[in-house]
Amino acid sequence: MSAPYGPSGLQPGQPYLPPPQPYGFGAQADPGPVPPARPMQRPALLTLSVVMIIAGSMLLMTELALVWMFVYIARDPLGYSGTDGVVYHMFEQFHLQMLQGLALVGFGFPGAAVVLSFFLLMRKPWPRIAISLLGAAAIVAAAVVLSANISWVLPVGVYIAFAVVILWTPAVSAWCSGRDSLNPAP
Repeated sequence: MSAPYGPSGLQPGQPYLPPPQPYGFGAQADPGPVPPARPMQRPALLTLSVVMIIAGSMLLMTELALVWMFVYIARDPLGYSGTDGVVYHMFEQFHLQMLQGLALVGFGFPGAAVVLSFFLLMRKPWPRIAISLLGAAAIVAAAVVLSANISWVLPVGVYIAFAVVILWTPAVSAWCSGRDSLNPAP
């Protein structure tokens, strides 16, 4: 039978004293088993970057496909002169830009980024390098293709640059190097 406070066998009113601990020079109590080091949790910035890459890429590809389909379908019933002609030629210019390389930039780079972003979860250093190079190439290619309208590249370029820069923070670097804990054993 166990007493509510402490081991059984104590008389009422008798204080409970814990077992004696070793003391003196060099005396150490047995700390018990040492818990194994916890694996380092995936950094939030890595997750943010992966989500930004996938969401931004899928949104860009979907948006571009929808606009291209609209332009392709809407230009057919328009006339070649007057107000209809102005709208027709704007639509035709967009369609021709898509065929001359904008489609490769608009669909190829985001598609590759989606695939590469899943490799970031492998805890290897090469996916960060590959995504960084892909992001830089996407910004440069978009700036070359849209050199007449560089203001269209700026918001997308800032978004891509932010998603890539947060991959190079110290926490993400430590996680990608494969170290198993924040405090390595001596």
